[in-house]
Amino acid sequence: MNNSSTSEAWMDRIAAATIACLSLPALAVYILVVIVIANNPQKFANNSYYTLLLSLALSDSVLLSLYGFYAVPCTLLQENIFGANFDILIGVIFNIAYFSCLPCIAAIGVNRYFAVCQFVSYDSTFNRRNTRIVLAIVWAIGIFFGSGQAFPCCTLRFSHYNYSFAYDMTNWGNVYFQWFDRFLTVCSFFVIFFCYVAIIVKRPTKFGSTENRLNTLQQTKRKNVERNLALQFGVIVLILIFAGLSFTIVPELTANRWFMLVASVLYIVNNGCGPFVYLIFNSTIRSHFLQLYCRSTIEADGKPAGLMKLGAAVKVINTARRLSNKDNNKVKELRASRRNTTLTRRETVIRRLTVNRQ
Repeated sequence: MNNSSTSEAWMDRIAAATIACLSLPALAVYILVVIVIANNPQKFANNSYYTLLLSLALSDSVLLSLYGFYAVPCTLLQENIFGANFDILIGVIFNIAYFSCLPCIAAIGVNRYFAVCQFVSYDSTFNRRNTRIVLAIVWAIGIFFGSGQAFPCCTLRFSHYNYSFAYDMTNWGNVYFQWFDRFLTVCSFFVIFFCYVAIIVKRPTKFGSTENRLNTLQQTKRKNVERNLALQFGVIVLILIFAGLSFTIVPELTANRWFMLVASVLYIVNNGCGPFVYLIFNSTIRSHFLQLYCRSTIEADGKPAGLMKLGAAVKVINTARRLSNKDNNKVKELRASRRNTTLTRRETVIRRLTVNRQ
């Protein structure tokens, strides 16, 4: 009996350590990235993508906090640490964050479609007013449907034995609510899928109407930046598709607590992968991140100061060489034209003299 209880305690510790090691570092990095975006409003506020990104970061941070600061102690102590009523409140907060996350992801997918395929109308479609309306709708959906878990017939609880948040299937309402959860998840995935198919298949619109405002180089650069942002978000969506569905499918396939722990791990990875994707693939966020937290050695573009100065010097030298080569070519052309002019004048004078003699 003692051996059994000891092994159970070690299993609980391993599960708690796994959840803590994944959720808390991801939450810390997420907070650092959000601080970077908030400290540079002039750089990020003009692009509605980053505004929607902050909303998604809030939802993900809430979910990671619930895993790190509530699920871990519940798993170690094998009880609901603040009682059953507080556990219901945690389920409501969890679902509000989750149901706010799904429409926000769909909105970001639509945002990327307009940024890449409808570039000309992107700024007018996703202006500040429309972006605020989208965010209001996103959180209204989350609060409305997430609050449904407060009713006695529908409750989401953290199962400290199975190491996972799960619907309490002893309540009749959760049978229907679980299918609604899947329906909303699949709808969000379909919106994202069609947006990204359009991004991949459809050619971006031409920039004829914006030609007076932006030159061709700026247009091309902006288009490439928006496409890169779409690819970054696509990586997050792929992880969400794999992890999000496992949250509701795994409990129906097996009651094994380790498989439930795997579902929790996938869910934490889904919510925590965002900041790492941004830091790896988004050079703008990465450079400002390094500038804010490594000011002594990093310049604004994310490169070490010495290399930055060396690179600038090399660029200046190369530019000077190009200009000197162009000037030399111009001088040669000018001299050649003068020679030709002189020869032409001589030939004209000789012809006139010949005619006069005759």
